[in-house]
Amino acid sequence: MHKKTIWEPTKVLTWLGIEINLNLGVLKITPERISNILKTANFLLSNKYLSARKLSKFTGKIISTKYVLGDLVLLKTKFLYKVIESRAYWDSKINVKLYSDMLDEILFWKNNVIKFNLKRLIHILFLLL
Repeated sequence: MHKKTIWEPTKVLTWLGIEINLNLGVLKITPERISNILKTANFLLSNKYLSARKLSKFTGKIISTKYVLGDLVLLKTKFLYKVIESRAYWDSKINVKLYSDMLDEILFWKNNVIKFNLKRLIHILFLLL
């Protein structure tokens, strides 16, 4: 009846692409979301021209992982936002060769999203105090 409703207490739960594991005391991005981020990063890095819409979708995927990746998402998306905000319209073509800082950020996420895919819940408890 209610497929999304969990009636039994659980210590491991996936919510909005984030795995909450109370047994280990960690938050992690699901493998499906990691795969989607990497696939999108590869697509962006393999094109000479991109639209602001495509960059915005990628940036949104990164920002939505903030609960796991923390403030790093804000630090490593600044140039992506700068390029997105400079657009004439959503589907205008952006020459990626003109924005090496933006490419560096995309490459950073491609190379490091798996490395930083863990947030200990103890860190979150300290933030709440």
